[in-house]
Amino acid sequence: MTEIQEFKKLASNYNLLIVDDESEMVYMLSLILSKFFKNVFTTTNPKEALNLFIKQKIDMIITDLKMPEIDGIEFSKLIKSYDKEVPIIILTAYTKTEDMIELIKIGVNNYLVKPIDEEMLFSVLQAELEKLQNKGAKICSMGMSNDFELAIKCGSNMIRVGSALFK
Repeated sequence: MTEIQEFKKLASNYNLLIVDDESEMVYMLSLILSKFFKNVFTTTNPKEALNLFIKQKIDMIITDLKMPEIDGIEFSKLIKSYDKEVPIIILTAYTKTEDMIELIKIGVNNYLVKPIDEEMLFSVLQAELEKLQNKGAKICSMGMSNDFELAIKCGSNMIRVGSALFK
């Protein structure tokens, strides 16, 4: 399997949200990444992005740093108040140390400088997707009930082996 096929296999299970006030950037990223991810949601408005995040199951976010009304730092804080674990990748043409420090403090560790290097973007996405996949695998657990019935739990799904009831 090629690297691209492996990336597609991994990304195809996840939903991505792209937020940038530059519609050309949103379009370009969406055009490229929609070939790989299960769903790609896009917007040029951070308030709309927050609503999409709340209403949809978003697994990962790519957002611009400098946007009108709500910048990438404030947007990331809002997102992290709902889900501290969601990976956020910041895109920016500005490289201020203060911004990077603030982003690290709120749990954003991915910061790419525009113009975006496609290889670097895919490398960061790959690393975050692997973390998501590993996190999902750790949620699964097995146990035995008092009547020796085997139960396997993955997230909110429970499968009782040997029972007629499957959830």
